[in-house]
Amino acid sequence: MPPDTTVLVAEVAEDGPEAADEALAPYGTPVRHPADRVREEVEAAIAEGRRSA
Repeated sequence: MPPDTTVLVAEVAEDGPEAADEALAPYGTPVRHPADRVREEVEAAIAEGRRSA
């Protein structure tokens, strides 16, 4: 994500995308990614930050 960008991350169980899409419509189009992949990338970024500090 670019600097100064706000991101909302939520783990949601859905029967279909309609409810979340409708709720988030005023803020933009939701993008879905597999939770395990997001978790891996966040943990890797945290680990990298610790190594460079």
